[in-house]
Amino acid sequence: MNDLETRIEQGKKAIALDKERGMDTSLWDKELARLETTTQAQGVAGRTRGLLAIRGWCLWKCSILNGDIIVIVRNELVSGYPEGYPVYTEAELERLCRDDVSEATLRLVHEAKKLAGATVVGVEAKNHAHCHRSPDDSVQDYPAHPCHNCGCSDYGLCEASRWGKAEWLCSRCHPKPESNDNAE
Repeated sequence: MNDLETRIEQGKKAIALDKERGMDTSLWDKELARLETTTQAQGVAGRTRGLLAIRGWCLWKCSILNGDIIVIVRNELVSGYPEGYPVYTEAELERLCRDDVSEATLRLVHEAKKLAGATVVGVEAKNHAHCHRSPDDSVQDYPAHPCHNCGCSDYGLCEASRWGKAEWLCSRCHPKPESNDNAE
């Protein structure tokens, strides 16, 4: 058992004792959940490093991206990974997985990768004063709140057109039209 797992086990025992005594353990419960998440993330990171070293790629299902599946590749030279998923290089993930990158930025990058196969060349820290707009001031950041109409937190970028600027639309209230592959 590593140090973190030992701390988790000791924390569980201490919380159980304090609950028996009628004490409020809500703060300790949160800290324990944080430690368990950290342990889980360390395990995923280890398995990912192993897969990248052996075959050069792996798949992740990302809860922060509403369960979307992404491909992680060691670098741009890797081939043989499943098609149809947004591709992130190990270097891109290092830029995106810092503490100073907002969830809105992650979602915006993900939409850009899904729509256009974009590449991450730099990431703006979340403490940068930018009034919740992109640098070109044409597209707002990915919404940080659920849809006011249905409560869904999954948005899709509606491209600018003659009817207006590009904007984020709820994917439940505004589903993309189904393509008809059989149409001629």
